Amino acid sequence: MFADVPKHRLIQDVVTRWNLTYDMIERVIEQQHPISATLLQCCNLIHLEISTKEWRVLEDIIQLLKPFKVATWYLSGE
Repeated sequence: MFADVPKHRLIQDVVTRWNLTYDMIERVIEQQHPISATLLQCCNLIHLEISTKEWRVLEDIIQLLKPFKVATWYLSGE
């Protein structure tokens, strides 16, 4: 059904590691279509549907955090 979407598990956030927040949001965006389809198919989950505006906010957060993710990766490699 979603052949173009990699089959990955969602990532759970860990408060003490902010970069996992980045990874979690990035994975949710990657899995947007399967997540939306699942929420729409399950009658008791439709109230959890993520709006278009909320998806845009997640994409904006990723753009904001990406330089920090790259810098952290770069600095941890030294």
